[in-house]
Amino acid sequence: PGGAPERGPLGYDLIVSDIRMADGDGQSFYREARALDARLGHRFVFITGDTANPAAWTFLTRSTCPVLAKPFTAAALHQAVHQVMTAAAEDEAHGILPSSGPQTGRPRRDNPPPGLPGGPPSPGD
Repeated sequence: PGGAPERGPLGYDLIVSDIRMADGDGQSFYREARALDARLGHRFVFITGDTANPAAWTFLTRSTCPVLAKPFTAAALHQAVHQVMTAAAEDEAHGILPSSGPQTGRPRRDNPPPGLPGGPPSPGD
């Protein structure tokens, strides 16, 4: 107790995943990881260049995980990692373990990425 969050059975503190991958997609990967270890549901940071895809955005919004739109800065990645790890430490300090059901609770982010409804305009708009 105190300090760093406990690692799950898979041994991962944090997962950074793209939404689109050559051998699958981030949505399936997220669901499979959560099925193996419910704590991983709040240990993801998603990256995407597909900010105009409504289906992907719906998933990302429901996941409650931070999202970084490509291209992103090292500072933005650092902030997202800090957000996830701080929340994980707080949850564990309070004995909170996410269920394996749909993730609810902590909001994912204050604003959607550029180019999505409610977000700032895309560069060049």
